[in-house]
Amino acid sequence: MQNAPGAGGGDDTSAPDAQAGPTAGGDSDGDGVADAIDNCPTMPNPDQHDHDGDGRGDVCDVCPHLVDAGGDADGDGVGDACDPRPTEAGDRIALFEGFYGPIHWTPVIGNDWQVQNGSVVQDDTNMQHQIVGGLSLGNVFIEARVRVDQLTQYPQARKSVGVVLGYKDTNDYFFCGLAEPQGNPEVEGGRVGDGQYNYNQDVFGAQMPGDWTTLQARITQPPNDVAHIDCTGHRGQIDAQTGYDDDADASGDIGLRTNGADASFDYVFVVEVPPPPPSSLAPRHAACSLFDHAHAQATHSRRPGDDPAGRRAQAGSIGSRSDQSAPAARRGAGLSHRAARGQRDARGGAPG
Repeated sequence: MQNAPGAGGGDDTSAPDAQAGPTAGGDSDGDGVADAIDNCPTMPNPDQHDHDGDGRGDVCDVCPHLVDAGGDADGDGVGDACDPRPTEAGDRIALFEGFYGPIHWTPVIGNDWQVQNGSVVQDDTNMQHQIVGGLSLGNVFIEARVRVDQLTQYPQARKSVGVVLGYKDTNDYFFCGLAEPQGNPEVEGGRVGDGQYNYNQDVFGAQMPGDWTTLQARITQPPNDVAHIDCTGHRGQIDAQTGYDDDADASGDIGLRTNGADASFDYVFVVEVPPPPPSSLAPRHAACSLFDHAHAQATHSRRPGDDPAGRRAQAGSIGSRSDQSAPAARRGAGLSHRAARGQRDARGGAPG
């Protein structure tokens, strides 16, 4: 991933917002806050939200989740510290969600999520849950800061948290996140679709519950070419990254998901990026991945739809796909796993 942004701050609370005051002395943006104390004097923001506490309000901050110098070398409105392409203009901040109050995201799997202490929380460890933001985007970079507080107690269940990209419905989206299948923590990037889920993985050197983890995902798709997702997880000195290719359309909504995990998301930051030019360096289905083969785990077999209650989705078995039976674009550059999901169980939702 190019110039991956930073970890999103060092504590689990956002800075207090500036207080609105009298407008004596001028109020250029008409938001009811005097210019002298307005943290965005030329852009209306009566709430004065300032997530990173750097004195610049979220609506005029080029990196609203990072304390930075405010530099923007390419002048596209996305700061150098959080721009996936800091020297190329054309990117735009499509969303910054600091979770200050009730959210308007839509639950598509499971129940509603709650905002608590500046984070959006899903505390149910017995089901899968997913919400989407109601956006229609193309190539995107998304960063989210997540903390897992507790996992389901069922040892054979798959546990995961992450971000969703290119969402069209509950059987068609890309994902990037932390997972802990059978007690083995890893970062996974891949796609749910066509009645199956496919992904590549890298070892994550800590258990899922613990301190805040920054997830970053970027999905790129040149015209008439395969989509590629880069996925990274960062916590302190721990980093893991993987990549995955698929010939599905990368456009769609963004979202958050949990499976068998009590988790809190501190913020979501989304940049829409112009699609790259058509590739001239590789065949259409060539694999392109950041996946480090040195960290690849041995191919292993899993049952599909392992839910936190230990039940199985009513489908076949899961295992590695043979190179003869899987398109190269689906195999990516590392391990690929597949589940013919068939019917979901009574709790619904996609595996993983």
